[in-house]
This record gives sequence, C-alpha cells and structure tokens, in this order.
Amino acid sequence: MNPELIKKELKVESQDRTASGDEFSATLAKEINKRVERLQDQSIDLAIRSKEAREFLEWHTDHTKKSWFDWMDQAKKTMEDIRQTRVAIGFESKSLLAECGDVRKFFLSDDHDREIAKLREFIELAERLRALKYDGTLDRLADTILKLA
Repeated sequence: MNPELIKKELKVESQDRTASGDEFSATLAKEINKRVERLQDQSIDLAIRSKEAREFLEWHTDHTKKSWFDWMDQAKKTMEDIRQTRVAIGFESKSLLAECGDVRKFFLSDDHDREIAKLREFIELAERLRALKYDGTLDRLADTILKLA
C-alpha cells in the first residue's frame, strides 16, 4: 500500500507527518478497526435484509404458485371446453347446411308444385271436416256407426 495515499485517506495533517512510525501504525490500526466494524455492521444489516427479502419472495412465491396452478388447471379445462364446442358447432353447421340444401332442392325441384297442390287439397279437406264437426254431422255419423256395429 502507498503510505501517502493512506495518509490522505486518514486526513493526516502535515504536522503529523513528523510523528513516529509507531504512532502512525497505531492510528492506522484504529482506523482499520473502525472501518472493519462499520463493514461488519453493514454486512450484518445486508444479510438481515437479504434474509427478509428471501422470506418475502418465498411467501409470495408460495401464494402465487397455488393461484398460478389453479389458473393453469382452469385454463386447460376451458380450452378443452372451447375445443369441444368448436367441434360441436362444426358438426351442427354441417347438418344445418345439409338440411338447408335439402329445402333449397325441394323449392327448386319439379315436385314442389305437385307437393304444394297436395298441401292445398289437405288444407281444404281439413276445413271441410271442421265444418262438418261444427254443424254436428260427424257426431251423427259416429253415433250411426256405433249403433250399426
């Protein structure tokens, strides 16, 4: 070590330069002891703060870890539900499109006019039966059939 640098660090005045080597060594030893004690105090303080920081991190990691794993499990279930829904929508869409295609084919086919005519005949027949029921003709017919049977 450079003695001049040490003297500057210790702020030794020019009058002290004439002091004996023993006095200088004693002063230097005292200063080194002070600094060592300060460093020990700082090291202990740093170690305590490090321990507290580690405990803080461990506590938060433990609590966050449970939530994280819960979220991951829920995310997996949700993703599976979404996949199943997507597949179901795909199947339903295909089925619906096929049925719509059948309806479209029906309306564009030659059978459409014939089927509409049959439907009109059925509606006219149902209206005639309703009229017969309201005027009592069907009831009299049923009574007659029951008497003959």
